[in-house]
Amino acid sequence: MTDSDGYGRYSAPGPTDSGYSAFGDGSPAGQDPYGGYAEGSSSSAPDPYATSAPSDPYAAPSPGPQSAPPGYTGPEFGQGALPYGGPVQPVYYAAPPTNGTATTALILGIVSLVLCGGVLSPIALVCGILGMKATADGTQGGRGLAIAGLVMGIVGTVLLLLYVLWFVFVIGVGIWGSTASY
Repeated sequence: MTDSDGYGRYSAPGPTDSGYSAFGDGSPAGQDPYGGYAEGSSSSAPDPYATSAPSDPYAAPSPGPQSAPPGYTGPEFGQGALPYGGPVQPVYYAAPPTNGTATTALILGIVSLVLCGGVLSPIALVCGILGMKATADGTQGGRGLAIAGLVMGIVGTVLLLLYVLWFVFVIGVGIWGSTASY
């Protein structure tokens, strides 16, 4: 068997007497079973996949300016720009730095509610307000921390006021009860 077309398809050596190809598939001689014409056939059908000159797919692009696709007039399609549909790398931006006052508000709010019974809550409330003002323009991060510290500062301050009112009420009842005459 010999390589008949250079693409790894083989045929039996010698001419065919029957007028049909040596592939045994019933296709006429001179036409390969894949729809093309075999080498040396008398038919001169053009090869639809033929190129004018083989090009190197790994060659560097030509240094000339690229032309835009038809109907596209964008200014960014020039030297070094990718045509539409090309791969684009995502751009990642660094987060803005976290505001320290917002972090302080959150920490004081947690410590005040968990450990100190609301004693530090007014300070957490003030730090939360200052942290909200500092993060309003977006140049600093930590707005969520400031909001959480502000909420815990408000809750802790209300609890502190309720403790103080309860304490005053208990002292007042104790003093009023001890001065009552029998």
